[in-house]
Amino acid sequence: MLSTLGRAARVLDLYSVDAPEWGATAVAQELQIAKSQAHELLVSLCVGGLLQRVGSGRYRLGWRIVALNAVLVETSDLLRLVAPELRALVGRYGETVHVAVWDGRPVCVDARSGRLSTSIPPFTVGADLPAHSTALGKVLLAGRPREEITRFLSESPDAEDIRAGLGHVAAQGFAYEEQEYRAGTCSVAAPIVNRDAGVFASIGMSVPVDRWRRGRVGYRSAVVAVASHLARCSGQLGPAPKLVSA
Repeated sequence: MLSTLGRAARVLDLYSVDAPEWGATAVAQELQIAKSQAHELLVSLCVGGLLQRVGSGRYRLGWRIVALNAVLVETSDLLRLVAPELRALVGRYGETVHVAVWDGRPVCVDARSGRLSTSIPPFTVGADLPAHSTALGKVLLAGRPREEITRFLSESPDAEDIRAGLGHVAAQGFAYEEQEYRAGTCSVAAPIVNRDAGVFASIGMSVPVDRWRRGRVGYRSAVVAVASHLARCSGQLGPAPKLVSA
C-alpha cells in the first residue's frame, strides 16, 4: 500500500506548467516502472478526481486538486499568519515577497507581487525552488539535519562549498542571493523558527539589482524582523534569527 501511495505521489510530482499532460509510457519511463503499473496509477488517480483524462491515454491534473488546495489555504496556520505580514512588506517596500516550506525540497507556498513597475515577477505558488541558488532555498536547506543535507548534496560537485555556505547561513540567521538564480534579481530570506519543528518555513524579499545595492541592509532588517515576529506568533517561539553585519 505504501509503495503504491508513494508512486502515486511521484506521478503527481511529474506535473508542471511545462509538462501538464502525461501518459502511461512517459510515466513508466520517468518512474522506471512497468507501463501496466503506470496505467493503473493514472486510472486510479483519475477515479479519485486528482487527474482527468483529456485524450487517448493522456491525463491532466483534476479539479479535485483545486478543492483540496482551497482547504489547505483556508486551514493553514502558516498562511494565515504570514498573509498580513506579506501585505505589510509589499506596502512598505513595494517589492515582491515569498514564503517557502521544505517538502523534500523548497516549495513556494505564498507569493505577493511588488507594486513597483520594475518589481521582480514572483515565483509561482507550488513551484519547486533551487535549494542552493535562492535565498529562500538556502535558509530551508541550512535548517535541515546534517544527514539530510548530506543526502541532498550527494550528487552535487560543489557539495563542500555549498555546505560551508549553509553553515554561514545557519550562523547568521538569513541568506542572500545576488543574481545566482536569475540575472538582475537579488533576494534576502530568513527562517521562521518553531521550537519543536526548527526551521519550518522561510520568508524572503526579491529586489532588482539596482535598488538592492542602495537598500540591501534595510531589506534584510525588515525580513529578519518579520521572521522573528512570525516565530513569536506561532506560539512556540524558537531561537530568534541572529542578525549580524554584512
